[in-house]
Amino acid sequence: MLEYHPPAKINLFLDIISNRDDGYHDILSLMVKVSLYDRLIMERIPERDVILEVEGDAPSGSDNICYKMAELMRERFSVKEGVKIKLVKTIPSRSGLGGASSDCAGVIKLMNTLFSLNLSEEDEMKLGIQLGSDVPFFVQSASWAIVEGRGEKLTKLYPPFSFYALVIVPESGVSTTQAYSLWRPSLTGSLWRDRIKSCKSEEIDLDFLKDISYNIFEYMIEDSIFKKYQDILNEAGAEVVRMTGSGSGVYGIFSDREKAEKAGEKLISEGYRVFLVESV
Repeated sequence: MLEYHPPAKINLFLDIISNRDDGYHDILSLMVKVSLYDRLIMERIPERDVILEVEGDAPSGSDNICYKMAELMRERFSVKEGVKIKLVKTIPSRSGLGGASSDCAGVIKLMNTLFSLNLSEEDEMKLGIQLGSDVPFFVQSASWAIVEGRGEKLTKLYPPFSFYALVIVPESGVSTTQAYSLWRPSLTGSLWRDRIKSCKSEEIDLDFLKDISYNIFEYMIEDSIFKKYQDILNEAGAEVVRMTGSGSGVYGIFSDREKAEKAGEKLISEGYRVFLVESV
């Protein structure tokens, strides 16, 4: 039996570059893994089957990306035994935090180990992109990365910088497919894009994030809740406030953990769904 804790992510910069012939979009993003985790437990079973148990907000059975990846790997690598997966959800669904993609990456890692498939990180990333654009980011080892193309082109970063963030997630989620369908030519300039593409690990600090912070979906999705959460986090003292992914989660970055904790406690007492995270 093996266990893995898939992390969430936030997008510090996210822009759409163009439509693709395959129906997806080319993007440019600066992404970081954060300390909000789901839980995956996996074990072999003699039956030639995939059994998935889910606790929390996620599809069960063959509709779940974890089930789909387990089946894909069993067929691709002629795995004779079956596998039982238990998924315990903490990362909210449809929040822009990448929970489903991270869970899928976790299945790849656990299957690789459990069945001694000897797949390289590059092999795992190629598998991941077949089911989700964010999966390669979660498969690769770095916490920070510049992400390009559909999500398959990654430049790992190792900045000597960390931060705390509060993430507010509304009860209603945002469909990624629907959000991307609203895309129109980018509202950001080539200067920001060039800064992201060429940035080095040692450049990344709070001032850098203040300069480059951007998410095109904030201009595409007319959502009064986002504006409300943005105002709340700004008033709480956050130094950078953005939507993550295509929403619905909104994060505020704090340089001081105590300030973040106090703001989080206040928001929770007021009934908001709030998570305190840090970059990992």
